[in-house]
Amino acid sequence: MLADADVALHCITAQPGGAAGLHAELEKRDAAVDPGLALHSSPDHAAIYPGTEDIFIAKPHEEPEYNMIQPAVVVVNDQEEVVQSWSWKSELDGDGNVGSTEMQMIPQAGGEPVPLVTLRISTDDIAPAIKEGREIKRVFTM
Repeated sequence: MLADADVALHCITAQPGGAAGLHAELEKRDAAVDPGLALHSSPDHAAIYPGTEDIFIAKPHEEPEYNMIQPAVVVVNDQEEVVQSWSWKSELDGDGNVGSTEMQMIPQAGGEPVPLVTLRISTDDIAPAIKEGREIKRVFTM
């Protein structure tokens, strides 16, 4: 669907292991992954898109040891301009406190507040949202 919409999707994680290691880890979890999906391993966070550093929340991960990045999405157009971004940090109330955030309750349109740890963007809505020039829908994942 994304390729049909002329959208290139790159998934970047701070988890070490390179693309082969990431695919192997996803296979262990029985996660369905499109073989054409570009997976990037950036344990040093070098792949963070310039100018978007302030949207991310980094947190230590113990096994394997690295600083993981909490869920985030950055949409960049053909002119390499950021046209949209979303992260757990963008859901916070702006008080600057991003310490133990996973269980902070986040209001949902038309529903009860949900814990931050359960929010993601809707991957099915990426291409339509880009095409329509609107924010990508968020989904509650539990």
